Amino acid sequence: SDWLLNEHRIWNIPTLVGVSYLEFAYEAGKNHLNTEHLQFNNFYLLQPLNITEESGIEIITVVNKEEDNTLRAAVSSKTGSNDWKNYAGFNVARADESTPRTININDFIKQSLGWREVFADKETKQEVVSVSSKWNCLKKIYWNNNESLAELVIPEEDIELAKQFYLYPPLIDAALSFAVD
Repeated sequence: SDWLLNEHRIWNIPTLVGVSYLEFAYEAGKNHLNTEHLQFNNFYLLQPLNITEESGIEIITVVNKEEDNTLRAAVSSKTGSNDWKNYAGFNVARADESTPRTININDFIKQSLGWREVFADKETKQEVVSVSSKWNCLKKIYWNNNESLAELVIPEEDIELAKQFYLYPPLIDAALSFAVD
């Protein structure tokens, strides 16, 4: 019944979207490092976490605080033979307080060499991955010779839902998918 699983499927099997682990990382960091200003390092995904009603899967996230005051986390599940199957891992640390690089978005758009609208407001059913319209957050892509800019939007009917998250999974998934493509 959870939309994060039911509306994100691989081979028609409910699958936890990989960027959900970043929300786990944020919550762990906020609680254990007592700050909301965090950075994530060494984030990796080993395999999809498929969950069905029949699976009765036991999932754990182990968080260890390291000597340098960072957190090391791993997400695993217990198999039927009592072995542990690993899915993801990441480090969480306090963010550097220095000012990050900023860009003037309007200037970037004016100087871009082109743009393409990619927003779709319907469900996407492909052979491998199928998602609901919640996941259609990528609206436009702008580019120049060296950089690209993605314009992301949360569908209006999902704005209240998105407020429940620090890192709204469909929005972060669109950003990361854009960066990979």
